[in-house]
Amino acid sequence: MSTPEAERLMAKDNQIKVGVLYGTDSLENRELRSEKPGSGSGGNDSFLHLKDAPCIDARRTGISKSYLRQKLRWDFNASYDAVLNIISDVDQNPKVFDVAERVVKSIKVPVLNPPAPLRHTTRERISKRLNGLDGVWMPDTRRLRKATRDRVRRALEEMDPPFPALLRATGTHTGQFLGLIRSAAELDAIALNGTHDCFVTQFVDFRSEDGLYRKYRFFLIGDQIVPRHALVSHDWNVHASARQQMLGNPDHLRAEQAFLQDTDAEFAPGLDPIRAIVRRIGCDYVGIDCAVAPDGRVLVFEANATMNFFPFSDDPSFAYMTPLIDQGRAAMMRLLHKRIGRQVCD
Repeated sequence: MSTPEAERLMAKDNQIKVGVLYGTDSLENRELRSEKPGSGSGGNDSFLHLKDAPCIDARRTGISKSYLRQKLRWDFNASYDAVLNIISDVDQNPKVFDVAERVVKSIKVPVLNPPAPLRHTTRERISKRLNGLDGVWMPDTRRLRKATRDRVRRALEEMDPPFPALLRATGTHTGQFLGLIRSAAELDAIALNGTHDCFVTQFVDFRSEDGLYRKYRFFLIGDQIVPRHALVSHDWNVHASARQQMLGNPDHLRAEQAFLQDTDAEFAPGLDPIRAIVRRIGCDYVGIDCAVAPDGRVLVFEANATMNFFPFSDDPSFAYMTPLIDQGRAAMMRLLHKRIGRQVCD
């Protein structure tokens, strides 16, 4: 007769062991041992889909930019059934990203979101890769090395039209912009000293007919598209703070709930353009921020693996979003099952 302790040990033996590969250029080996992986540790929060799953034993496996010079290294092949890489932004952490690419080449177990395809999801590269996709529009984006006003001005002269345009430092997210430039005079007012790389992107006015801005987020997890949100704002720079505005308008909450529950019907362009985007990108786990362009196409702001799925608001007004947590986890379990060839979390 089995005992509870024997059943617990058997369940532990049957757990899927996943190494979470993370790290940043700023953290050294001793710091990585005490650092929790996450968006502050080189990438996204996809590992949270594995949190508290009884069939998963997820372990942190931090690497630093000097990892390949150290004597003691992780034995990924002997210790894990799969590795989940969350080092996803080559602009934020170029040195540790390079190390991760080299480390992954020696890993024989399945690697989810290996670094090599992620290298092609920088803003200027994804702009080029999505060019020509049916029903998709990502505005022209240029990378400017050690940006100065003269270099920005020359880049704008090559764009059609040159204004308005967005300027942001490379490796930044969460709505951080140096400015929305509407004219040459506004460009002259921006301080650029040539010490940082920047992106310059054509700005598209994506206001809806009611004068409000709507931004949608989707995640690809394995072969499943999971809608994440439909934010509404009075400002073009739509970010998480828009939820406070939405609380004052029940129609916006109902619209987001409908979008999450029947996305194909409620998202005007439909999901075919989103499917085309994820096929073109070719990653296991990626987020897409977008809007609906004035001509009805999907207007892509960014598509990369650095976006976060969590956290979720604990305000009861957004309780309709709670099922997304199970959807995301189920998609991650299916991805693991597909990649390792054994059942995950019956």
